[in-house]
Amino acid sequence: MSKRVKGNRPLSPHLTIYRPQMSSISSILVRITGVSLALGFILIITWLLAASTNVYYFDCINSILTSWFGIVVLIGSVWALCYHSLGGIRHL
Repeated sequence: MSKRVKGNRPLSPHLTIYRPQMSSISSILVRITGVSLALGFILIITWLLAASTNVYYFDCINSILTSWFGIVVLIGSVWALCYHSLGGIRHL
């Protein structure tokens, strides 16, 4: 067998070599939205537990959710749910 010439090239293709394809970007975004939905689910469970335990806890969580940051998080969660659902439909 002949000896391989070792140059400055990588041994295997790396992410920097490939141009991002639409399907790979979509797959990565579906995974990211899945993680964000899990975090949003924890937020909703916390809100429900606060509502069932004490008025003080509910007021605290409700003030966070009705602030501008909470509204942005809730809108982002709805967008993530829509995108994740539509991303899952393409696999059916």
